[in-house]
Amino acid sequence: MNVLYLGHYREQSGFGYSSKRIAHALSLDEKVNLSIRPIYLQTDFLDRGIDPKLLELEKNKSDRYHCVIQDTLPDFYEYNSGFGKNIAIVRIATRHLSHTGWIEKINMMDEIWVGSFFVEKVLRESGVHRKIKVTPEPFNITTIENQIAPKQDDEFYFYSMSSFDAKDNLLGLLIAYLSEFSINDNARLIIKLDNNNEQMIKNTINNAYEISRKNKNNTKEPIFILGHIDEHKKNELHNNADCYVDVSFCSYNAASCIEAMLYNNVCICTEKTANACFVTVNNGLNVKSVESEVISNHMYGSSNVFTINETWRKPDLIDIKNKMRQAYDLNQEEKTYKLHHIDKSIFDANNFSRYLK
Repeated sequence: MNVLYLGHYREQSGFGYSSKRIAHALSLDEKVNLSIRPIYLQTDFLDRGIDPKLLELEKNKSDRYHCVIQDTLPDFYEYNSGFGKNIAIVRIATRHLSHTGWIEKINMMDEIWVGSFFVEKVLRESGVHRKIKVTPEPFNITTIENQIAPKQDDEFYFYSMSSFDAKDNLLGLLIAYLSEFSINDNARLIIKLDNNNEQMIKNTINNAYEISRKNKNNTKEPIFILGHIDEHKKNELHNNADCYVDVSFCSYNAASCIEAMLYNNVCICTEKTANACFVTVNNGLNVKSVESEVISNHMYGSSNVFTINETWRKPDLIDIKNKMRQAYDLNQEEKTYKLHHIDKSIFDANNFSRYLK
């Protein structure tokens, strides 16, 4: 089968990392003759050192493609009858999208792929009538299992991949951590930020201290990791941490939570989001939330979304604290029980091409 994949795999962003994983996953099937082409959404975050495997796939070309997969914003979807099937990967994180104009663009495609049942539900409620397949984020599980290593110290580390976007709720996470844990607890919070603006970090952490009414002398200040990190450093982070925390207002594919679970770390996430489709009460911890209007500084590459016309889930600050404390207090038997309830096979990149059928 000749397949053309169009995506943002040349970007260093959440969108870009997911696009890389999908391109790699599709290339694993010997029956799939894959060609890929880049789409540029955020030119400020281009990946200058592209993977040689992806570069090889970029050079590949076929005279006729059985299907094209467009992994970008609906603004840029184009239907081409020259392909046997036009597939669109839809990445949305908020609810109530009928006002956006995206629904018409999505409905002109033959088939829709989404990363979670949450997105499928939102699309159906917003008026999408095309065939939808839920295609969870693919990971090379064998590679991850070979990279899992023992922790290097006894401190309990919470960690999160976050940003200054309002949707990621960085301030809420910092407030919860500072108000719940003191210097007497064997706990520390690590925040990975792509942004390396130290002044913004200083302002945010000072704001969190002020709101939580905590003295810096009585807390363990959060550790910030700034800018892009390579796969080796990311593996170290997963291996040395204990609990991944994503208390964002919304998510579209739960990639960070899934990856953390594959490294055998318990996850905390906001209920009724895409994350909660995979992080459940059986294998993780869900934070209570309420539906709230979107008020966001998020730049998504489109003016159609993250507007006041949509809603997302606002996590309860007290319950964030409670769930972090519960994770901290888990004994080994309780942690093993939760990890036992993770079905890793649904995230296996080797199985991803089955969605082409």
